[in-house]
Amino acid sequence: IVERGRNAREEAKIKIRQPLQTLVVKLPEGATPGDLADPEPQILDELNVKVIEYREDVSSLLSLGVKADAKKIGPRFGKDAQKVFGALKKLGAKDLEGYKEGSALELTIDGGAKVTLSAEEVSVSRAAVKGWSLGDSNKLQVLISTEITTELKHEGLVREAIRTIQDLRKS
Repeated sequence: IVERGRNAREEAKIKIRQPLQTLVVKLPEGATPGDLADPEPQILDELNVKVIEYREDVSSLLSLGVKADAKKIGPRFGKDAQKVFGALKKLGAKDLEGYKEGSALELTIDGGAKVTLSAEEVSVSRAAVKGWSLGDSNKLQVLISTEITTELKHEGLVREAIRTIQDLRKS
């Protein structure tokens, strides 16, 4: 969780010294928030966030994009290629939530036929919606709120001032 949180901060270009309000964690299957009760204070401290929220569904905080390789899909599906592209455009976040990177993607095209696209033919990208930053892996998704309130900004400035004073004191 800490590693993914740091990745999310790095992507948002927010230093660890800047406090943030919320960390949202989508726990892997079989895990419960109670499993993290003991290390939670350490996670809050390591990532410098105020609150951890555990959710089973983070699709409202994600935007998913599908990119198809037309050079591979076209020859394989021929005249049905446009139906495949149409079905890909209709996919929403809920449809792609269980997709694992590098696996095949199944979809239903117009006419009710089911097709399977290989990992070489399609790629799914995940990104956080505005105001959030994503750090994810195949098993774990962690999002941090990138909104910095005035109170959080002041707290970050105090931390920075303390660090500067400590550095001057040491030299």
